[in-house]
Amino acid sequence: MSLSNSLIGVSDLSPAIVIAYLMKNKGWKLAQSYQWVKDRKPSVDLNQVVYQQLEEYEQKIFGSLENQPASAMPVFSSPVSSFSFN
Repeated sequence: MSLSNSLIGVSDLSPAIVIAYLMKNKGWKLAQSYQWVKDRKPSVDLNQVVYQQLEEYEQKIFGSLENQPASAMPVFSSPVSSFSFN
């Protein structure tokens, strides 16, 4: 996994890493991981680009999400440049 913190806000970086960790190591879906982080730090506010990258990472880990119910998306802050969990 590689991240470029120059492309995303520092406030998005730490929660995104924790969410990705929970997805990979606990086997939790994105919605559960995001909620776990949000419950512990209510000020977490991922922007849309970061959330989309986490959705892509979720698909990479768990496969296609086409037949699964849509998760509730959080409210996003302003968009920033893209980064990748690859």
